[in-house]
Amino acid sequence: MKKCSMWAVAALSAMMVMFTSCLNGGTNEVSGWTSGVMTRNMNAGGLMMLNTGGAMLYVPELDNEDTYPANTCLGVNFMIDYSSDANAAASQQNYLVASLLQTPEVIEQWRATFATDTVNLMDNEILLTSAYAASNYQNYVNGWLILASSVRASSSQLRTMEWYMSYPAQLQAVDYQGKRCYDFYVRATMEGTDETGATVTAVPNAYNVKTAIDQINSIEKAEGNELFYIRFKYATDTLNNQITEWKMTDPMAMQVTQQ
Repeated sequence: MKKCSMWAVAALSAMMVMFTSCLNGGTNEVSGWTSGVMTRNMNAGGLMMLNTGGAMLYVPELDNEDTYPANTCLGVNFMIDYSSDANAAASQQNYLVASLLQTPEVIEQWRATFATDTVNLMDNEILLTSAYAASNYQNYVNGWLILASSVRASSSQLRTMEWYMSYPAQLQAVDYQGKRCYDFYVRATMEGTDETGATVTAVPNAYNVKTAIDQINSIEKAEGNELFYIRFKYATDTLNNQITEWKMTDPMAMQVTQQ
């Protein structure tokens, strides 16, 4: 059984809701936004496809491993024509053929690590507006947790940013309103002082959290649970180069994998 998060399912459901159906003239087209990981589908002759967690999309414009190598995280605005010959056998071939509506966004990738220090500020660390901002791209695919965080910065400052996600070395559930929650920290650094045109911007990132999620899954499976929850902490106040306050996002459900 493939690991799938309720968060990812919710994202894909939202994607379906956002689809714009164009049924005039007998066509059956849908368009929407999603994110995923580029994967070589050996069951389809080795074509490079976008694994969205809920579906495999073959987008001819993305079938270029030099530009979009395997394991690249992308955000795409796409269109699917269900009436096309390419999708006539979609249920048998287990993928859908789609086309791009605009240039895909390559999502920066980072690796989540143990939280060794949650008190001292890192060099050039900045405070986030939020660790989680609603976006078209939120997802969990192949161990990559894709989410957007918001920060106030200029375009030149954004280009210097580095992002960090961490979690306790000893993963233990915290009870919150009857939910078994696990906490992750989202932090960022940024160079530059030019704030010309600075605005609050939602920045999508992908974090490799497979090690942590697999450990949590094992804990919850042993407890006989079907769901667990993750929350994201982000610093909101500092004093003397130390973080004095962390804020927490609402918990997000993840489904326990039984295999």
